[in-house]
Amino acid sequence: LSVPSSSVFEDEYVFVKRGNYFEKTKVRVGLQSDTLAEIVSGISDGDAVAVDPNLVPLKLIRK
Repeated sequence: LSVPSSSVFEDEYVFVKRGNYFEKTKVRVGLQSDTLAEIVSGISDGDAVAVDPNLVPLKLIRK
């Protein structure tokens, strides 16, 4: 499973869309390039991940 590298924060979490909000989700990253990051665990195939988490409004984030 891979996602855009821009989706993953340095401390290895992503924002996953859950209904009307985004959930901060811890992931384990495997191989990573400038454009893609391999996700070893933490999310499933089909999960919608924020491509640019810096654009997600704070009021839509659940921890």
